[in-house]
Amino acid sequence: MKDVFYLCSKSVNIINIYALFQINNIECKCFGEMGVIQIRKDKQFINLTLMRKEEFEDKDKKIFLEKGIRTIVCISYNTYSIEELKNILFVLLDNEGGLIGNDSDEFEPILSISNIMEFQF
Repeated sequence: MKDVFYLCSKSVNIINIYALFQINNIECKCFGEMGVIQIRKDKQFINLTLMRKEEFEDKDKKIFLEKGIRTIVCISYNTYSIEELKNILFVLLDNEGGLIGNDSDEFEPILSISNIMEFQF
């Protein structure tokens, strides 16, 4: 599986995201006590895991400070689930704002609502 990160300047918890997905007809299971949402469509699995800043290296924390990031969600996906992933990312960005960062140095490339549908990894 590969990872991207949802980065948001708002405080958004996993229950908020689950409710947002329900409103947008995205079928999923929420494991609130673990901070996890699992989405399964056919053979596709996408997992969202709420993370703490302390779980990241200092160089990553610098980005959080610069961009005022308060919420970090690791989104794990398989390459064959890109289209479903794009839909999920669009819903998050359209409703809560924020950015999508890649699992790389400084989260590059960083995507937003304006270019999320161009996502290719």
